[in-house]
Amino acid sequence: MEKTFIVRGSWSSIKNSVLDYCFTHFSDEDIWLVDTLQVFDPYYLSRLDSARTRRMLHAIKVCRPFTFYQLRDKLFSFIKLPLSERSTIIISSMDCFNDDVENEEEREVVANMMMRLLKLLQNKSGCRLIIGTSGSLKSSLRNVVR
Repeated sequence: MEKTFIVRGSWSSIKNSVLDYCFTHFSDEDIWLVDTLQVFDPYYLSRLDSARTRRMLHAIKVCRPFTFYQLRDKLFSFIKLPLSERSTIIISSMDCFNDDVENEEEREVVANMMMRLLKLLQNKSGCRLIIGTSGSLKSSLRNVVR
């Protein structure tokens, strides 16, 4: 069974895919949403006022890193968690921080480091990874899927 999924597309299509996945799977899986796109809006969702929506909002865990370095630290913290094959880590976008790192070489180093962390995390826990991208980290993401 595949354990890494790449969601490629515009930020709005990634947002819709992430929210759909969370809503459909929150009762079966332990879901961690790393909301790098800042698209998860619990206030909007709570206005839907259904019991299932409220259960979803209580079930999923959300963090919002604002830089590559905060994302890296979050990935390190996941390695220490008791994740299982029933766990899913969703990273809404791996390439939304490209402007944070001005030096192209440093950007590639940081991206490759995070990809190695993702591979380590997946090998250690067997969890499912869902990673959003608009395409600018294509070569680095290919290394995770292998």
